Amino acid sequence: MKILSLLEVNGQQEYVRIALFFYFNWTDEYLTWNPADFNGTESIRAPVLQVWHPDVGIVSMSLKSEDFIEKEERLVIINYNGEVVYPYPFLLTTSCPMQTDDFPFDSQTCTIRITSGSYSSKYVQFTHINDTDLNAAYVRKF
Repeated sequence: MKILSLLEVNGQQEYVRIALFFYFNWTDEYLTWNPADFNGTESIRAPVLQVWHPDVGIVSMSLKSEDFIEKEERLVIINYNGEVVYPYPFLLTTSCPMQTDDFPFDSQTCTIRITSGSYSSKYVQFTHINDTDLNAAYVRKF
């Protein structure tokens, strides 16, 4: 998961609105090929609805989730070695209890819980993509 932008913080109603990007990846041994047999093609794109993909959802106090792209239009990237990459951007509005006693010098911590409906943590691993810190370039000042 990568946070793209913190769009809104509402201290009175205690919620935040965030643009997120999930990057799901897994290996499917049935989706492999030899690039030499296909003019050097190392990856293709396919509709997400035509391949297995994880059933992952937000279980925290989500008030609203909005897709950037309809599921029917989303694509996965399939690499010749069977690696499948599913980039999934969306907007999340979620509850976030806030302590504003020290405003404007306070800081807040909001928890977003993510889970799979079908697989335990033995089979699904979540990590935060930390290549870009959530900093002034991504956060509007409130």
